[in-house]
Amino acid sequence: MPDTLNAVLLVRGDDADRTAATAHAVSAWLAGSDRVTRAVLSVADVDPGDAAWVRPGEAPASPRYQAVIELTAQAGGFSGIVAQALAALTGTGVTCDGYRVTRTIERDEPPRAYRPARSPGTRYLVLCNFHPDLPDTAARRSWDHHVPLALRVHAGAARYVRSWVDALLTPGSPPFQGMTELYFPTDRDMRERWFPTPDLRAQIVQDIGHFLHSGVRLYTSEYIYKHRGDA
Repeated sequence: MPDTLNAVLLVRGDDADRTAATAHAVSAWLAGSDRVTRAVLSVADVDPGDAAWVRPGEAPASPRYQAVIELTAQAGGFSGIVAQALAALTGTGVTCDGYRVTRTIERDEPPRAYRPARSPGTRYLVLCNFHPDLPDTAARRSWDHHVPLALRVHAGAARYVRSWVDALLTPGSPPFQGMTELYFPTDRDMRERWFPTPDLRAQIVQDIGHFLHSGVRLYTSEYIYKHRGDA
């Protein structure tokens, strides 16, 4: 077993402001734990305007989430930390879907560090559903093969991280299989350097069509509550 484990908690509720406030409170609590090495909150409050993107012909995906909490914790205390976080969230009336994931950092320039306030720019997240007739091994292989193209095309993304879902932490949650993160430091990076040319956009569309069935897309504000090293 690795020394640390990662969780993604997807949070939604009837009142977006109250849901975000609850997610902030739980993220702050996680950051105060000695067993937690990383606590990052993404609040889905960014309007991408004409920069919003979805692959043409892609199946609609749901549900919509107001916040995403990501945490890395020592393996020995992971289950307890996650259980307490889930209890704190659901105890306020919000709904939470939890996943244990394996993270792969493909690009991070510069490496992430703690920030006492909102990070600049936009953090774009995709909750991925792969083609249902694609075995996990084949989906993961196709996703791996996509990485060099994504790194070349998405020049404006200072960070590119993929998270493969290893297990559901909350019974009955949507069976997402992965999560992609692209972090754009500025609005210009997202609007002009995500897909620098129509030809490069077409290459991405063709390539992800091999494995991605649908995705829930979130344009978010990032808050790094705690971050140690490359956690």
